[in-house]
Amino acid sequence: MNVDISYSQMYRLINEALSACYNDKNIAVNKSIRHFQQQHWQAAQSNRQLNVFEASVPTVQEVYQATDFCDLLDDYRKNF
Repeated sequence: MNVDISYSQMYRLINEALSACYNDKNIAVNKSIRHFQQQHWQAAQSNRQLNVFEASVPTVQEVYQATDFCDLLDDYRKNF
């Protein structure tokens, strides 16, 4: 099973979190990026070799920063 852990997927999840930030149904906006972080971590732990045709993959630090940003968005959503 090939998991998409590319930059474009990470940015898509960040954009989804931004667009869902004003939901009034008490839906967390950081769930998807946390799942992405887990998938990224598992791929890094398995030392998966990247195919030359695959999109570039963000670093662990970049994924952490994206997750932290979405966590802050969720905190903002709760307090808004």
